[in-house]
This record gives sequence, structure tokens and C-alpha cells, in this order.
Amino acid sequence: MFRVRSEWSEVDCGLVILRSARDEDVPALMRTVKDPELAKAVDLPHPFSASQARRWIRGGPRRLALVRHYRFVIQHKATSDVVGAVGLDYEQVKQSMELSYWLAPEWQNQGLGTRVVLAACKLAVVMLPVRVICARVAITNIASKRLLEKIGMKKRGYEFNALYCNGLNPSLCIYAIDKKELSDAN
Repeated sequence: MFRVRSEWSEVDCGLVILRSARDEDVPALMRTVKDPELAKAVDLPHPFSASQARRWIRGGPRRLALVRHYRFVIQHKATSDVVGAVGLDYEQVKQSMELSYWLAPEWQNQGLGTRVVLAACKLAVVMLPVRVICARVAITNIASKRLLEKIGMKKRGYEFNALYCNGLNPSLCIYAIDKKELSDAN
């Protein structure tokens, strides 16, 4: 389903490529988050500024020294447009990966998100000693919950009033899949 081209640099996902994010992607990332509903659904500030996009590319504020951040853009092959992004945060001690992602509204509901998220998860377990991959999504984000369930993730719990972004404190569903379950997926 996917082919890795040089370590973490690029993954071919059919209609789109998942590739490492670069500083020159900042304007394109800002465009993908121009919709305030998308920003709210994926817990990104709105408007999404150039400095925030650069911070996202670099992995945000370092919470722990043992967390490695991997940032990718989703690039449409035919147009070369950046249509979304994927973040992977690897915690060495727990051998766990936290997944985050977004896709611009005009590119949603076409199967791209499912292909890219599954490819990112499979890339993570191939490249690192990952035991489990987790994702936290707003309880109200039905599309993301469906996507995670489609790739085999299971709801493992809830986090209430977890975040504060855009003036909201949304409650989250926590999804996870372990390495074995992922190897059996699609």
C-alpha cells in the first residue's frame, strides 16, 4: 500500500505523498488551517500564524528530552499542493507514538486521510521500536473517530476538559493500536 523512499523523507500513498515538513511549507500549512472549524476540530490555533506553523514543524515546545518529533506534510502528487499534515511524537521510554493529523476541508471525504494515517503508523513501527500508537481526538470530531476506527484503532478512554485552545476546553477520546494489531490492519 505504501512505499518508503529514504528513511523518513517520503512515503508514497497513491494520490498523495507524505513527506518531511520543511520551513518552506509554512505558507501552505497556514492555508490548510484557514477554516476555523478545522482548527477547532484538531486543536490548532486560529488563525494559524507563520510562527505557529514553524513551531509545529519543529515539534513545538519540548515537553521531555526523550520525545522525538516527526512532522510531515501531505502533498498532492498531481498539483504539488500541500493538503494537510501529520505529526508523530515518539516517547522512547514508553516506546509509544502519539499521532496527530489534519486535512484541509476540500480534501476530506476522499479516502486520503485514511491512507496517509495508516501509512504514517506503519512507517513509525518500521522505523522505530514502537509498541503502541495513540491518538487523542475531540469527542465531537466524528470524522476523525471513524478514520481511526477504520485503520483498527480502538477507543481506550477519555480525557475530560483536556486542552485549552481557541477558547475551548474539549473533552477527548483516546484511541490506540498496538504493533501487532497494526500489522493485521488493511
